[in-house]
Amino acid sequence: MAELRLTRQGRYLHVLLGGKQGLVDWDHFAAFAGDRARLANDSVNYGRELYALVFADAAVRAAVEGLDSGTRLLLVSDNEQISAAGWEYLRDGRDRLMAGRLSLVRGLPAGMVARSNTTYSLPATLERVEIVAVAAAPVDDGQTLDTEGEWKRLREAVVEAGQAVRLTRVRPPTLAKLGRTLNPNTCSIVHFMGHGNSVDGRSVLFFEDEVGCRQAIAADAFADRLDSSVALVVLNSCRSAIAAEWTEFGNLARGLAGRGVPYALGMRAVLPDAAAVEITGALYAYLLQGRSIEEAVRRLRDDLANNSLLASAAWLVGLPLLYTSLPADAPALSLAPLLAAGAPAISPDPAYLNRVFDLNALPPAAHFVGRVNDIAQAIAALTGPHRTPLVVIHGLGGVGKTALAHAVASRASWCFGDRVLGVSFETFVRMDNMKRIVDDQFAPRFFSQLARFCGLDPADADRYPTPEALQEAILQQFKRQASLLVLDNLETLLDALEQKGAVRSQSQALAAFVARLHEGEGAVLMTTRIEPPQAWGKNRLIHLVGLDDKAGAALFWELLPPERRAAAPLAARQALSQRVQGHPVSLRLLAGAFSESVGTLSDFLETIEETLRTAEQRTPASLADPRRQATLYATMAYSVDRLAPAQRETLRRVSVFRTPFPVALGVPVAADAETADDPTADDFRGTPEGVEPLTAEGAERSIQALVRLGLLETAERTTADARLLFYDLHAMLRWYVAEMLPAPDKETFSRYARALANVARAAYNDFDRHGWLRLLVINMGADLDAALPYLPPPTRSLMAYHLAQPYQRIGRVRRALELYEESLKLDIAEDNPHNVAVTQSKMADVLRQMGKPQEAMALYQESLATKKELGDVRGIAVTQSSMADVLSQMGKPQEAMALYQEALATKKALGDVR
Repeated sequence: MAELRLTRQGRYLHVLLGGKQGLVDWDHFAAFAGDRARLANDSVNYGRELYALVFADAAVRAAVEGLDSGTRLLLVSDNEQISAAGWEYLRDGRDRLMAGRLSLVRGLPAGMVARSNTTYSLPATLERVEIVAVAAAPVDDGQTLDTEGEWKRLREAVVEAGQAVRLTRVRPPTLAKLGRTLNPNTCSIVHFMGHGNSVDGRSVLFFEDEVGCRQAIAADAFADRLDSSVALVVLNSCRSAIAAEWTEFGNLARGLAGRGVPYALGMRAVLPDAAAVEITGALYAYLLQGRSIEEAVRRLRDDLANNSLLASAAWLVGLPLLYTSLPADAPALSLAPLLAAGAPAISPDPAYLNRVFDLNALPPAAHFVGRVNDIAQAIAALTGPHRTPLVVIHGLGGVGKTALAHAVASRASWCFGDRVLGVSFETFVRMDNMKRIVDDQFAPRFFSQLARFCGLDPADADRYPTPEALQEAILQQFKRQASLLVLDNLETLLDALEQKGAVRSQSQALAAFVARLHEGEGAVLMTTRIEPPQAWGKNRLIHLVGLDDKAGAALFWELLPPERRAAAPLAARQALSQRVQGHPVSLRLLAGAFSESVGTLSDFLETIEETLRTAEQRTPASLADPRRQATLYATMAYSVDRLAPAQRETLRRVSVFRTPFPVALGVPVAADAETADDPTADDFRGTPEGVEPLTAEGAERSIQALVRLGLLETAERTTADARLLFYDLHAMLRWYVAEMLPAPDKETFSRYARALANVARAAYNDFDRHGWLRLLVINMGADLDAALPYLPPPTRSLMAYHLAQPYQRIGRVRRALELYEESLKLDIAEDNPHNVAVTQSKMADVLRQMGKPQEAMALYQESLATKKELGDVRGIAVTQSSMADVLSQMGKPQEAMALYQEALATKKALGDVR
């Protein structure tokens, strides 16, 4: 065990290593070692020259170069300037990174450790290793950190290690919750991900408070919360291992070691997100292999140094600084005695989250800024001691209600056991020739989704013989179960209640059901342009307006590509935000336009001003609030008017989708039919005059251009077997396209229907094999239902048949029966007896599932008769087995046995018996 002791002695830096001593001119050392610009800009040469300066004495140099690889080198100093030098960058005479060859650890001068750990070892009474992670990303933090990415990497590292450790995420990430999470009976590693800084000469960490806002926690307060069983604190936060002042907690990592924590790993400077993720992955991979903490840090430095994907890797290797309270002669601490092979316990459990946390219907904002007070109010209302079970985010279209709801639900989910479901009501009503049309399949889809969320089987006809029975069961479950339901775009339902005739009558039952969802233990967070009726009960209304100038400027900055940011100074961005009233959609559209322009933002604003003013004057009355939404209308008009013909045509065509769609569906809908093997293609008659036919490549390029210009939004969805990128039109842009552009032509709807028919066919074949198919069926239900009428009868019959089975699998049994009935009707009209018989059997299966054996038996008999006429021997045997099942269900065992025997004999003859 080697100790490198560095002290100032008058005009010299005194270097002591293994009894060998050297003296270095202090002024020369202080001037060089304190050159932070050189350290940051040329860390390799800095390390070489620092080594040559400090180890100029031949005996000292020989002593350090004679140390074996992996040897522990404890660096001890009681001087601020010495400690601030970049010792982790040292490169020896053979240009080897010393901190990669040796375990370079920073120790403490005598008398600094508050409680002696000279004989520290892992107590035999400790049960296991637990990693306690604090991921703090306050909503009012000016710089967003990728804490979610780091948490994911930490989780992956723990899973890959194959050790029976426990990984717990502190939620909410408050200091109090950290204290309650630490277990004195486990060997703990505390991993902090977030911002750190120095305030009045003392280190602080920025935790969150109960409503997600930043809370500065003094280093000593943080240290006081740590148990004696904490072996390591990892501070993946900026400047957590450098002294603002030479005080106990001027350097947080050193201060924690001074309090007796065996090891504290802090950071020298601002830590890039990419490096934080890499450090996390490497550190835990090595720790959970059973390597010592010191050896794990040495190896992660090597990984950083050799990672060609990381910018400034040579500088990154010296960012992590490892402090210890252990003396030079104490053995390096390893977790190996407490490690045992097995599956880790992770909280929150990812598999559980996949089952109960679903905000797929609410795409998160790619860049979310501002809204601090709104988020705090919503979280306080949902989770506070005087919680309001109905919280309403109210505001005009496009002002950011959905993005806010997603942010609030994600942060508040811990209070509801992570049982969170988002549902969009955008497809409940659509406009057709200025007439409102209710989607009659919306309510069944909604009830089926809620039932599955509550753990109920919507296909259980014995328990829920009627839709009303299922609805009542859902409401009772919501009363007993803490959960958060997010209802987005609810104004479609509320507006329908104000209409007359069929639209109103079709909406009343659903509205009465929704009004009761916040009763009991659950809570409802809704977004709407229309306030809910007073009869729905007490609610907390959060009225949303445009972003303030500062937040609007920040959002515009985030939306710009890096190469255009220099042309958009803060003053110009604030002026732009003020001009568009801080409207997020307007900012996104103008950011897309400015990104593809030249010149400064001030020039851009001057150029478009007259265009915007003219467009504002022609704002249509069909907007919810024409006066207040005039600028939004103008930015939409400006963005669409400047599109190339192919881009505008692509936008018009993809507007047929009612839900977010993957590019694999968008391209065939947007592209003109080009091949002879497309039986419904009729050259390019769907393309408007003056527009070149759209190839598949051209359609994909246009879709990407629409994304760059802000006219299409993207959201990534991940399943166990795939990662899908979805595209979507914002509700306000969908309104603009419907109002201002010609309706999509018949050919577009035909291509749309064929694309969805392909999804139905794939789901029929592989629904249980592929998670991404289940995601498409569940999330694109409105499109799958809407596509059917646009297909010719034979194809429509086939799609209805294919779609029924996956619908049956997700509990939409009544809809499955309707689809089989539609398929049967079309097959009869087409005089296709084989298909008729097959469909009759499928319908009978559904009826049997619904608890209607007599009706099922009648259809089986019809199907059996047809199969006998066709000579379908195998089909006869299958139908006989199904009929026997029904007879058994009806309490007729003898008749059932006779049919089973007939079916068995046929199967034996066919060689089907296994």
